[in-house]
Amino acid sequence: MKSAVAPQVERKDTKVIYTKINMRAFLILLVSIAQISISLHILSATIISVSLAPYMLVSAEETVETATDIDTDNEKSASKDDTTKTDNKEGDTKPAVPVIDPNKVFEQIFASNGDRVISSEELSIHVEKEYRIWLSILGKVYDVTDGEDFYSALKGSYKFYSGRDASPCFSSGTNTPEGAEEKLEEWEDKKLMPVWEWSEFYQNHETYKYLGVLGGSRYYDIEGNELQLRKDIISRSEAEKKKSDEEREAKRKKRLADREKRKKKKEDGLLQKRREAAEKAKQKQAEL
Repeated sequence: MKSAVAPQVERKDTKVIYTKINMRAFLILLVSIAQISISLHILSATIISVSLAPYMLVSAEETVETATDIDTDNEKSASKDDTTKTDNKEGDTKPAVPVIDPNKVFEQIFASNGDRVISSEELSIHVEKEYRIWLSILGKVYDVTDGEDFYSALKGSYKFYSGRDASPCFSSGTNTPEGAEEKLEEWEDKKLMPVWEWSEFYQNHETYKYLGVLGGSRYYDIEGNELQLRKDIISRSEAEKKKSDEEREAKRKKRLADREKRKKKKEDGLLQKRREAAEKAKQKQAEL
């Protein structure tokens, strides 16, 4: 019995030893493959770095040259600004942006009808709550300080309108100095009308206060007299408004008429079905 069992145990031990050797060899192979892969990556990165080195050097040189050019341009610009400031002090040229003392006292001028005549210079000061916020539309100036959240120069979404007359922008939405200089007399009546409607909005507002007229503007002369251009704009806008209201009313009446027609048609259809149902019921009753 002992001699028969011993060889089987010996064979099992040998098999286990072979399996361990194979696993160890497999692990060594995996480690070797990983090391080779890492070496290849390092070699590739080295080759790429060597290849790109000349280009990186050129790029760095260009960057340095660009920075040098910018510094040179800035120095030239600063020199030019200093020259302009010097010229301004001597009175040879006017400053690009005139500085107006917000505490300056302006002369009180009144038109023949009693309206105060306000200059563009005075209007331009009033863009913040501290000095009140003003705007002009079609040459009429309003205090809109109560709408600070809309018109404040610091935070208002409509800040472009403060301190100036930007009448065209109320219709076009082009809130730029160029947009504010568009000629309303060249516009079609339909596009012109919203400007007048906005002017009526400010005129009839509960809290915004009418202050006077913008003298020397496209709408009032320096003495505060209304110019023919403004009269024409108002006349054309009122006519277009009337026409628009009439068209809107006509469309409204047509919609109501069509609605009544559809309603009547539906009611007539229901009535007809009821009559037919009653007739069928009558016929069945007669057959019985």
